[in-house]
Amino acid sequence: MTAGYYGGTLGCTAQCRLDLGGCTNCGNGVKDAGEVCDGAAVGPATCVSQGFYCGTLGCNGTCRALVTTGCAVYCGDG
Repeated sequence: MTAGYYGGTLGCTAQCRLDLGGCTNCGNGVKDAGEVCDGAAVGPATCVSQGFYCGTLGCNGTCRALVTTGCAVYCGDG
């Protein structure tokens, strides 16, 4: 973690100052600006809103896409 960020690429400006433009907060568990999700913070999206019957929606490692592998087409139908 650098300068309060959790990932991305830290750079340097022509004036030798930190360039935080490539840094992200992905991995802090909070859906920050620019993130689709972050860990378990996927709301308001759900498996149902993604076209599935039930399950647990996830987030990819870059906080840019929802992961539906925990969602099911059929659930609890015995």
